[in-house]
Amino acid sequence: RRADQVEQDKPFERLLKPGVQLRKFPIRPQT
Repeated sequence: RRADQVEQDKPFERLLKPGVQLRKFPIRPQT
C-alpha cells in the first residue's frame, strides 16, 4: 500500500479498539 493510504487508515484505527478493526472492518485490503 502507498504511504498516503496508510495515513488515511490511522484515524480509523484510533476510533476503534485494537484488534476489533481488523476483525470487523478490514481497513487494509490487499489490493
